Amino acid sequence: MKQNLPYAYLLFAIIAPLAVIFAGRELCGSCAADQAAWLAAVQTASGKTGVAAKLEAVEKRISAKLAAVDEATEKLLKEEIAALDEIVATHKAEQSDDVARVLVTKGSLYQRFLDNPDKAIEIYRRIKTEFPSTTQAGRVGEYIAKAEARKVRMAIRDSLKPGVQFPAFALTDIDGKPLSLEQYRGKIVLVDFWATWCPPCREEMPGVIAAHQKYRADGFEVIGISLDKDIATLRAFIAKNNMPWRQACDGKSWDGGMVEKYGVLSIPSTFLLDREGRIIAKNLHGDELDKQVRKALSK
Repeated sequence: MKQNLPYAYLLFAIIAPLAVIFAGRELCGSCAADQAAWLAAVQTASGKTGVAAKLEAVEKRISAKLAAVDEATEKLLKEEIAALDEIVATHKAEQSDDVARVLVTKGSLYQRFLDNPDKAIEIYRRIKTEFPSTTQAGRVGEYIAKAEARKVRMAIRDSLKPGVQFPAFALTDIDGKPLSLEQYRGKIVLVDFWATWCPPCREEMPGVIAAHQKYRADGFEVIGISLDKDIATLRAFIAKNNMPWRQACDGKSWDGGMVEKYGVLSIPSTFLLDREGRIIAKNLHGDELDKQVRKALSK
């Protein structure tokens, strides 16, 4: 199953300065020549040297791989995790904040992309014991708290599976009107967590718009839960793309109550609900969304 990775496109953005340098070339993260080339490019582009340059080079390779990641995530990242371990082993004696930050990057990979916050916590604790005098050691409590919070969201996410009643909500839409799931009882509903700043969300939106136009008269509706912070930008996007369904947005992005309540870890994240509010399917895309909506409406 393809994973939706909320931070992948953000990480990918940092490799933009190197895109021209490596355009059209397939990189092998385990090849010494490619690693050396990445390092040289980073040093030239950023002026960084030593551990900072090595870490940035690894992070840029990770970003490139996350741009098209699927179920082989761990395999794709295995060589980069090994590269991070090598940096720590080589420079541990320096006891610098840069070296400690390598472990932060490694922990983040396990926490955000490999769905293993327990492993991340283990790695973060190493910072405290192995690099006690660094700035990063002072932030270990913060890192662990975020990993623990992710564990909670993962548990909620995993509990919301097909056949389960979707938890009710009562919100205010962007026009200041009450918005609740109960108002849609008897309809087939797609609850769509998204944001205008999210490239994958924008890529998927034409399919959602097409399904809404095609099946609205038959009883299909969409409820948008936007993670945008700028309501004006959201309104402009909605108007430009002819999205007539209702939208809720509290302006808090990933800190909003709805993403916590429904265990949303990535966007777009969608839930297709039946006429009684039970989950039919999650994270449908393109033709599969059309197929499932048509099937649900036929019952």
